Amino acid sequence: MIPLEIQQKQQFLGLDVVKVDLHPFDENRWVGEVTFDGEVTVTGTYKPNTLIGESQQGSPCFYVDKRTENQLPRLKGDERFMWFCFNNSQAVLDALGTVEKDVKIVIDEYKTIYIPSDVTNTATFVRSVSR
Repeated sequence: MIPLEIQQKQQFLGLDVVKVDLHPFDENRWVGEVTFDGEVTVTGTYKPNTLIGESQQGSPCFYVDKRTENQLPRLKGDERFMWFCFNNSQAVLDALGTVEKDVKIVIDEYKTIYIPSDVTNTATFVRSVSR
């Protein structure tokens, strides 16, 4: 969980905090986003064509498994399943292809976004690691 006192230029879970834009939502939750810099290795399921909200075109996304979900920060009160979509779609499609699979990957530039709407966390695909 991200503490309320988190500030830019600090570290959290070994990642550099690059940007903080949070606002109180209710007594126990905050909304907004926090952007981190630093590589993280996670395992889970790569889905090359995830439909988000009303979208007609899918995006490559990653569903983090329980073993590595604690490697990524989340906002207090955010109890969603841990997943994110890639902000460099072509690079991940080139590296991992168009078939759903369980993989181990390295990501960077992780952004956690929590707003009561159809939004997803994002990350930059760096490389695939042998599982």
